[in-house]
Amino acid sequence: MKKYILHDLFGRIAQQGTCPDDAIGFQEHSGLLLMECDASDDLNYVLDGIICKYTKNEIAAKNNLASGWKWQMPGRIAVDTRTLSQAQQYTWDKIKIARGVAEISPFLFQETLYDANTTNISGAAQMALIAQGMSQPFSIKWTTYSNLVVTLDGFEMISLGTTLGFRNSQIYDIARMLRIEIEAATTNEQVDSITWPS
Repeated sequence: MKKYILHDLFGRIAQQGTCPDDAIGFQEHSGLLLMECDASDDLNYVLDGIICKYTKNEIAAKNNLASGWKWQMPGRIAVDTRTLSQAQQYTWDKIKIARGVAEISPFLFQETLYDANTTNISGAAQMALIAQGMSQPFSIKWTTYSNLVVTLDGFEMISLGTTLGFRNSQIYDIARMLRIEIEAATTNEQVDSITWPS
């Protein structure tokens, strides 16, 4: 049995395999060059008829290409093939994901962390407002982010909802500002530099 590869004129290994000794000549394909050797596209390339190894940095770059990037031979570099609009959409999609993560992250109220359960908090705050409008007492037991059960009165419940609403409003303000930056960018490099603040 013989091991072989097929590579293109730029040195990229397109196929690797094993075949019987007498079948090696049948492995040729149009536009590709046949070599008897043991190599793989993940680790190797061909230069002047010689099997070479990618460096660790090249392997890392080649195997971790971002969306829209391609590995270019024979230069052995990652090339950005995206249009500006594609880069902008890709970055905006990442910003929206980060915005969503920020929205569901715990928030601080009266030096205590609470889960950002917008539906439950809004509903309870509405109940507190109704009770307030009817001059009725209001209290509710609430479980904090650390699973501590606390009792909130009407004012505290309304304030909890207001605090969450204000926090979420700030999150959307950040997203809107980043969207403006993305749309104002004129190069892919500028777009890629725009990230959600840590």
